[in-house]
Amino acid sequence: MASSSIRRQKKAGENVLLVAKIGGVGGAPGSFNGIAGLSVADDLLFVADSLNARVQIMLINPSALEVGK
Repeated sequence: MASSSIRRQKKAGENVLLVAKIGGVGGAPGSFNGIAGLSVADDLLFVADSLNARVQIMLINPSALEVGK
């Protein structure tokens, strides 16, 4: 679901840079079925997954991201 929303944004003409990818479609930890919202607080990413009826909380590690590579 996340990657398809990125494709939609690119088609809409927005500048989008994919710097990291996690999970995919599904119900496993790190996977999503209907992202309804995102929020960041300090080094935590909160993902509201409406079709899995949950909020996943992930630690953001900026040093692990290689932007532009």
